Amino acid sequence: MYEKLVNFLETPNAETYLAARSVFVDRAHSVRLVAEMQEAECLYRRRQFEALLQLVDNLIPSAALSPRLHYFSAAANRELGHGEEAEWAEFMFEACLRGQLATGEGTPQAPYLVAMTSDQYDILRALGLTPHRQKLVERDGKRCDCILCETGEEIWFDVTEVTKPSTGRTAR
Repeated sequence: MYEKLVNFLETPNAETYLAARSVFVDRAHSVRLVAEMQEAECLYRRRQFEALLQLVDNLIPSAALSPRLHYFSAAANRELGHGEEAEWAEFMFEACLRGQLATGEGTPQAPYLVAMTSDQYDILRALGLTPHRQKLVERDGKRCDCILCETGEEIWFDVTEVTKPSTGRTAR
Protein backbone atom coordinates (compact mmCIF):
# COMPACT_ATOMS: atom_id res chain seq x y z
CA MET A 1 0.00 0.00 0.00
CA TYR A 2 2.66 2.52 1.02
CA GLU A 3 4.84 1.61 -1.96
CA LYS A 4 2.25 3.13 -4.30
CA LEU A 5 2.10 6.29 -2.19
CA VAL A 6 5.90 6.58 -2.17
CA ASN A 7 6.00 6.06 -5.94
CA PHE A 8 3.44 8.83 -6.34
CA LEU A 9 5.39 11.22 -4.13
CA GLU A 10 8.61 10.50 -6.01
CA THR A 11 6.91 11.10 -9.36
CA PRO A 12 3.56 12.90 -8.96
CA ASN A 13 1.84 12.31 -12.29
CA ALA A 14 -1.41 10.79 -13.48
CA GLU A 15 -0.14 7.22 -13.58
CA THR A 16 1.35 7.17 -10.07
CA TYR A 17 -1.56 9.18 -8.64
CA LEU A 18 -4.09 6.71 -10.05
CA ALA A 19 -2.12 3.77 -8.65
CA ALA A 20 -2.08 5.34 -5.17
CA ARG A 21 -5.70 6.39 -5.53
CA SER A 22 -6.70 2.77 -6.25
CA VAL A 23 -5.48 1.86 -2.76
CA PHE A 24 -6.73 4.88 -0.82
CA VAL A 25 -9.98 5.93 -2.49
CA ASP A 26 -12.20 3.44 -0.69
CA ARG A 27 -10.91 4.72 2.64
CA ALA A 28 -11.49 8.36 1.77
CA HIS A 29 -15.26 8.66 1.59
CA SER A 30 -16.68 7.27 4.77
CA VAL A 31 -19.14 9.38 6.72
CA ARG A 32 -16.72 9.42 9.64
CA LEU A 33 -13.88 10.72 7.51
CA VAL A 34 -16.02 13.45 5.95
CA ALA A 35 -17.03 14.60 9.44
CA GLU A 36 -13.41 14.56 10.61
CA MET A 37 -12.33 16.62 7.58
CA GLN A 38 -15.03 19.15 8.47
CA GLU A 39 -13.70 19.21 12.04
CA ALA A 40 -10.19 19.83 10.68
CA GLU A 41 -11.50 22.84 8.79
CA CYS A 42 -13.17 24.16 11.96
CA LEU A 43 -9.95 23.75 13.95
CA TYR A 44 -8.03 25.53 11.19
CA ARG A 45 -10.46 28.47 11.16
CA ARG A 46 -10.33 28.69 14.97
CA ARG A 47 -6.53 28.60 14.79
CA GLN A 48 -6.39 25.60 17.14
CA PHE A 49 -3.24 24.30 15.51
CA GLU A 50 -2.12 21.73 18.11
CA ALA A 51 -5.52 20.02 18.00
CA LEU A 52 -5.52 20.28 14.22
CA LEU A 53 -2.18 18.48 13.94
CA GLN A 54 -3.43 15.70 16.23
CA LEU A 55 -6.47 15.26 14.01
CA VAL A 56 -4.33 15.33 10.85
CA ASP A 57 -2.20 12.51 12.30
CA ASN A 58 -5.38 10.48 12.85
CA LEU A 59 -6.62 11.12 9.31
CA ILE A 60 -3.45 9.84 7.64
CA PRO A 61 -3.40 7.48 5.79
CA SER A 62 -7.15 7.50 5.10
CA ALA A 63 -6.93 10.97 3.57
CA ALA A 64 -3.34 10.69 2.36
CA LEU A 65 -4.24 12.03 -1.09
CA SER A 66 -6.29 15.00 0.13
CA PRO A 67 -4.63 18.30 -0.79
CA ARG A 68 -6.74 20.06 1.85
CA LEU A 69 -5.44 17.87 4.68
CA HIS A 70 -1.85 18.68 3.74
CA TYR A 71 -2.69 22.37 3.40
CA PHE A 72 -4.04 22.38 6.95
CA SER A 73 -0.96 20.52 8.16
CA ALA A 74 1.38 22.98 6.44
CA ALA A 75 -0.42 26.00 7.86
CA ALA A 76 -0.54 24.59 11.40
CA ASN A 77 3.11 23.56 11.33
CA ARG A 78 4.12 27.01 10.02
CA GLU A 79 2.17 28.74 12.78
CA LEU A 80 3.76 26.51 15.41
CA GLY A 81 7.27 27.09 14.08
CA HIS A 82 7.79 23.58 12.71
CA GLY A 83 9.57 24.55 9.51
CA GLU A 84 10.58 21.12 8.18
CA GLU A 85 7.17 19.60 8.85
CA ALA A 86 5.52 22.58 7.13
CA GLU A 87 7.75 22.14 4.07
CA TRP A 88 6.92 18.44 3.90
CA ALA A 89 3.17 19.15 4.14
CA GLU A 90 3.47 21.83 1.43
CA PHE A 91 5.23 19.30 -0.79
CA MET A 92 2.43 16.80 -0.17
CA PHE A 93 -0.21 19.46 -0.90
CA GLU A 94 1.41 20.36 -4.21
CA ALA A 95 2.02 16.72 -5.18
CA CYS A 96 -1.62 15.79 -4.54
CA LEU A 97 -2.86 18.71 -6.62
CA ARG A 98 -0.38 17.98 -9.42
CA GLY A 99 -1.42 14.33 -9.49
CA GLN A 100 -5.12 15.13 -9.56
CA LEU A 101 -4.74 17.77 -12.26
CA ALA A 102 -2.80 15.28 -14.39
CA THR A 103 -5.75 12.85 -14.45
CA GLY A 104 -7.88 14.86 -16.85
CA GLU A 105 -8.75 18.19 -18.37
CA GLY A 106 -11.87 18.99 -16.37
CA THR A 107 -14.09 18.37 -19.39
CA PRO A 108 -17.02 15.95 -19.79
CA GLN A 109 -14.77 13.77 -21.96
CA ALA A 110 -11.77 13.94 -19.57
CA PRO A 111 -12.95 14.80 -16.05
CA TYR A 112 -10.51 15.09 -13.17
CA LEU A 113 -10.34 12.10 -10.82
CA VAL A 114 -10.27 12.95 -7.13
CA ALA A 115 -9.75 10.91 -3.98
CA MET A 116 -12.37 12.80 -1.96
CA THR A 117 -15.23 15.02 -3.07
CA SER A 118 -13.70 17.96 -1.16
CA ASP A 119 -10.69 17.74 -3.51
CA GLN A 120 -12.85 19.31 -6.22
CA TYR A 121 -12.78 22.66 -4.44
CA ASP A 122 -9.01 22.47 -3.93
CA ILE A 123 -8.59 21.98 -7.68
CA LEU A 124 -10.92 24.88 -8.44
CA ARG A 125 -8.90 27.11 -6.08
CA ALA A 126 -5.67 26.00 -7.74
CA LEU A 127 -7.15 26.94 -11.12
CA GLY A 128 -8.23 30.33 -9.76
CA LEU A 129 -11.91 29.51 -10.17
CA THR A 130 -14.85 30.14 -7.84
CA PRO A 131 -17.73 27.64 -7.84
CA HIS A 132 -21.21 28.97 -8.50
CA ARG A 133 -23.41 25.89 -8.99
CA GLN A 134 -22.94 22.15 -8.96
CA LYS A 135 -24.87 19.27 -10.47
CA LEU A 136 -24.41 15.51 -10.45
CA VAL A 137 -24.55 13.96 -13.91
CA GLU A 138 -24.89 10.21 -14.41
CA ARG A 139 -24.07 8.76 -17.82
CA ASP A 140 -22.38 5.72 -19.29
CA GLY A 141 -22.15 4.14 -15.82
CA LYS A 142 -20.22 7.08 -14.39
CA ARG A 143 -21.12 9.79 -11.92
CA CYS A 144 -19.64 13.21 -12.54
CA ASP A 145 -19.91 16.45 -10.66
CA CYS A 146 -20.17 19.34 -13.07
CA ILE A 147 -19.30 22.59 -11.34
CA LEU A 148 -20.28 25.82 -13.03
CA CYS A 149 -17.86 28.55 -12.03
CA GLU A 150 -18.53 32.27 -11.71
CA THR A 151 -16.63 32.75 -14.98
CA GLY A 152 -19.19 30.54 -16.76
CA GLU A 153 -16.63 27.77 -17.18
CA GLU A 154 -17.72 24.21 -16.37
CA ILE A 155 -15.25 21.91 -14.62
CA TRP A 156 -16.01 18.18 -14.52
CA PHE A 157 -14.95 15.63 -11.90
CA ASP A 158 -15.47 11.88 -12.08
CA VAL A 159 -16.77 10.98 -8.62
CA THR A 160 -17.92 7.45 -9.44
CA GLU A 161 -15.48 5.75 -7.08
CA VAL A 162 -15.67 8.31 -4.27
CA THR A 163 -19.46 8.29 -4.06
CA LYS A 164 -20.03 4.54 -4.03
CA PRO A 165 -20.73 2.85 -0.71
CA SER A 166 -17.56 2.05 1.21
CA THR A 167 -16.49 -1.58 1.44
CA GLY A 168 -15.59 -0.97 5.05
CA ARG A 169 -11.85 -1.49 4.57
CA THR A 170 -9.64 0.69 6.66
CA ALA A 171 -6.19 2.03 5.95
CA ARG A 172 -4.72 1.21 9.34
